[in-house]
Amino acid sequence: DVNDETFRISRRIEDGNLSDSILNYGMLEKPFLLKCSDRYIPFSCHNRIKICAESGINRISVIILDKPDPVRFFNNLVLKLHRNEVGPVGKLKAVNILDSISPSFIKDNLVRFRKIAGLPGEYFHERSAGNRVLSLPAELLNYLDSRDVNFKVIKDITAMDIETQKILDKWVKLLQIRVNIFKKIADHVFDIERRDGV
Repeated sequence: DVNDETFRISRRIEDGNLSDSILNYGMLEKPFLLKCSDRYIPFSCHNRIKICAESGINRISVIILDKPDPVRFFNNLVLKLHRNEVGPVGKLKAVNILDSISPSFIKDNLVRFRKIAGLPGEYFHERSAGNRVLSLPAELLNYLDSRDVNFKVIKDITAMDIETQKILDKWVKLLQIRVNIFKKIADHVFDIERRDGV
């Protein structure tokens, strides 16, 4: 199922570089697929698998997993972080995924995880903080992830009224807003809401 994004942590692909690479050189990385009853879902390489499907490439070499593997997932996260393919939203999703696969893995690798991912400690110790981010409207979430918006701004946005979040969602969907301008807007809106007690 190429559309299953349960284990997806990478940003959406917004240019044709990866597509060109796959069409010219093939799949240089072997994807992991997870067997789920009567279907297989991507455990890694979501963008690459989707590009193959959309390009009419029907056969690729893969590795099949019978169950989610926290070590493979973490290694994949590290690789994507080094490639700058994971934004703040993907990092938070990775925490939730690893926690669901193996809570002990996060505890045993907490220092290394925090150092590699650059995540504030609250997102490890207070899981609801990350869930508030992941429950933001879809287009706003994609903007924060693709533009690498910092966690201070993200935290302020999660504290805003839901209707305000929806307005920001519409703006980033309809307008090309530069990150520095978006940060200023978010700061002003947060200050206004805090002043007015919204």
